[in-house]
Amino acid sequence: MEDRRWYWRPNFPGSEKYNFVDAAIAQGYSVLSYDRIGVGSSPKVNALTDAQFQVEVAVLEGLVNYAKTKGNASKIALVGHSYGSYISSAAATHTAIDGLVLTGFSGTFEFFPPFVAGAGLRVAKLQNPARWGRLDSGYLTISDLYAETYIYYAAPHFEHSVAEWSYNVASEPFAVGELPSLLATTIDYGEIKAPVLVLQGQFDVSACGGNCIGVVNGTTDIFTGAKVLEYVDNLPSGHNLNFHKVAPQAFQKIFNFLKAQGI
Repeated sequence: MEDRRWYWRPNFPGSEKYNFVDAAIAQGYSVLSYDRIGVGSSPKVNALTDAQFQVEVAVLEGLVNYAKTKGNASKIALVGHSYGSYISSAAATHTAIDGLVLTGFSGTFEFFPPFVAGAGLRVAKLQNPARWGRLDSGYLTISDLYAETYIYYAAPHFEHSVAEWSYNVASEPFAVGELPSLLATTIDYGEIKAPVLVLQGQFDVSACGGNCIGVVNGTTDIFTGAKVLEYVDNLPSGHNLNFHKVAPQAFQKIFNFLKAQGI
């Protein structure tokens, strides 16, 4: 699973129902989650020259190969969120996997502008020197809790305490080189052969502009080579699907899909 480890395994009081990793383990899966480069516990690299989409794809490909050759994994499914969904998709175009689950994703960049505008981006080291003072000036963060709530959440489908924890504890700056290098990359989704599930909160701002109904069905036009393609576009959630009240039901949809594919 790629994005931020806190997203997949939060640790605030009462976080059990939001914990995808523990839910997957309870279903019998082995799980590897990691922070992409520049995020969380991973090395802090130059935000412009090193934190590049292509590098992050290569890291995931290396982890998949390691799981196959050293971890003796019999089957591998990639589960990505947001930017991590694009990384997972790119890796799946030329790395053999058995399943692909994408959240915070619609296959189009059309709705990035309201996401970026609503974030009110700030230089992370200036915004919070105590947390991020050691980062270079190319790492950006969301301006405040209200911006975080606008771009990641959908009322009344979340607990305010969860959004506050997300902003104060789990939020991570992103590198300025990531989005331009993603936008400059052509991902050949038609080359993905594995079964694909696109699982979306209906009110996702960055993926769909705030209403995913009538948007996510466009994935049928890009995943033309997938053995199976299923999509869900109406979960009562914003972008951070795992941190909404519907999270347990969303997790079960993922597990049901994987099991239906023999994973």
